[in-house]
Amino acid sequence: MTVTRKDVENADFRDEQPAYPLVNLFAYDWENKGDVLVVEFNRPENGGGIKSKSLRNGNHLVFAHHGDDDYGAFFAKEGTKQVPVRFQSFEKEKKPYTFRWNLQNGDFRSLYLIDNMTGIQYDMLRNDSYSFEASKQDYLSRFLIVFDVTDVEEHTEDINFAFFDGSSWVVNGKGRLEVVDVLGRILHAETLHGDQNRVSLDNYAKGIYLLRLWEGDTPKIQKIIMH
Repeated sequence: MTVTRKDVENADFRDEQPAYPLVNLFAYDWENKGDVLVVEFNRPENGGGIKSKSLRNGNHLVFAHHGDDDYGAFFAKEGTKQVPVRFQSFEKEKKPYTFRWNLQNGDFRSLYLIDNMTGIQYDMLRNDSYSFEASKQDYLSRFLIVFDVTDVEEHTEDINFAFFDGSSWVVNGKGRLEVVDVLGRILHAETLHGDQNRVSLDNYAKGIYLLRLWEGDTPKIQKIIMH
């Protein structure tokens, strides 16, 4: 089945279901061939559709991950605050891709796309596209959609909440701290209880990592360099 960009953007994937808020997330490759993920929010029950391989006509897949399953149409139950988004490229070398999206059926107080590889937290309400590079060697669980979060303005700027004092990393803030590598893998996680905490990261190789601090429903993210 061949799907043109016009076909995908004009499609209605709700199939006469109640009009819950939703995001249509379109993924295009460098030849403008696409795949699509539909995420519907605040449904009374969780469900989903099969992975939408039949909609793909590019060298990639985009789908939501929940439990042990992957979905091309994912129904996020009421109370859900984030949805993992997997992206799979079939190319050996890095290739350019673009996400585009539109919203339907409701008002979002906030909606963010988090790129775990770069640490970018992208405001999906202020923008309608995001470009990136990917290859088949990349970690599948690269993206995260975080939505309906209060105190939006607090998270629209980069926040440096950690620093190295010569012997250890000092993290300002409470909550769940995650150390993430450039492939999006969580290498370490712990809960911080004090307003300022010392964290030992001596066992990590030299390179770039992300610190992700969850104080509520959306994280602070800071890129750090291990020397």
